[in-house]
Amino acid sequence: MTNSAAVAGQPPTFVEVGQGATARRIAVRARPGAAPGLFWLGGFHSDMQGTKALALDEWAAGRGRACVRFDYSGHGESGGAFVDGTIGRWLEESVRCSTGSAEARRS
Repeated sequence: MTNSAAVAGQPPTFVEVGQGATARRIAVRARPGAAPGLFWLGGFHSDMQGTKALALDEWAAGRGRACVRFDYSGHGESGGAFVDGTIGRWLEESVRCSTGSAEARRS
């Protein structure tokens, strides 16, 4: 399911989601490029270094498109325990990663 080899030259950045006891550190990889870009949302127990996510990133790179990938809490390179994950938490992380990536591109 997962290809654990990191993409050369593209280390993750991290965004903080939540506050206090619910705070978690989410790993993100954002490739700059033209619109429309891709925003990859992983599946259950999937991560941004999996074969599907890497294939989409390669596709975007080959076409000069932007691509954002991230790991939900408890997945891949993000912090947290999988058992603490909920649909609500993962939605909050998705929204934060999409807005955080847009903010980074504007600066």
